[in-house]
Amino acid sequence: GTLADDGEREGKPPEVDPEPIVLERIVSADGKTAQVTKEISVSSDTYIASNKPNDNYGNTTWLRLGYNATGDNLGAMRVLLYVDVSSIPSNAQIHWARFRIYQHSVTIPSGDPNSVTTRHLNNSWDERTVTWNSHQPDWGGVINKGYPTLAIGWIEADTTDLVKEWVSGQHSNHGLTFLANEEAVERQRMFYSREQGGGLHPRMVVNYTEQVDDQPPRVSVESLPTWSPQRFTVKWSGDDPGGSGIDHYDVRYRVPGGGWINWLNNT
Repeated sequence: GTLADDGEREGKPPEVDPEPIVLERIVSADGKTAQVTKEISVSSDTYIASNKPNDNYGNTTWLRLGYNATGDNLGAMRVLLYVDVSSIPSNAQIHWARFRIYQHSVTIPSGDPNSVTTRHLNNSWDERTVTWNSHQPDWGGVINKGYPTLAIGWIEADTTDLVKEWVSGQHSNHGLTFLANEEAVERQRMFYSREQGGGLHPRMVVNYTEQVDDQPPRVSVESLPTWSPQRFTVKWSGDDPGGSGIDHYDVRYRVPGGGWINWLNNT
């Protein structure tokens, strides 16, 4: 394969990361659940290189994976990515999740498919400061291993189990990493990063079922007697007939003739 003609360069990511896009939402016949297909763009992506162990590549338009023995001679290279899945309800039933990334160039000989391993990351990182020395090795278990096509275009990795762990809280979301053959032979894949623009940024597509809540919660505060001592107990309670539950209460009080005053927030 050959490198793309445009060349790696510095780029500028969107000033505001795009909101998740709902590609499809099908409500059940009884109106109680909905099956959703959602696209979530990466909010951070970069790569690290063993021969430039203190260099950061968080603002470049490429993501390099494998081994670079020519040109820049970057050595072994690993891709780091972060996807914010907080828009998916914690009690959602995840059916499938796929990470999509655009491969624009390869230097892998035909007949040498070069496997790619996907692992979750154990600790947080900053795409503008992370380097080989600061984040090597810092990954968890294998999520997926396969032999992606060498053809130019979109390729996918199954990340269903990983997204399930993130959404349920079973595993903290610090993103994921791609690793490939790091033998000291020219053998690399190049992908577009979020800095490239033009709709070619990496993204996660997730399909899940969520509960439909079309009723507000019901909350009440127990009335006080006409006269109370200087210290008294305030009681409140609530439920949610819609089924999604109550996350917290904000409790306010008012002295007759005055306005409402915040007392207990997020309790």
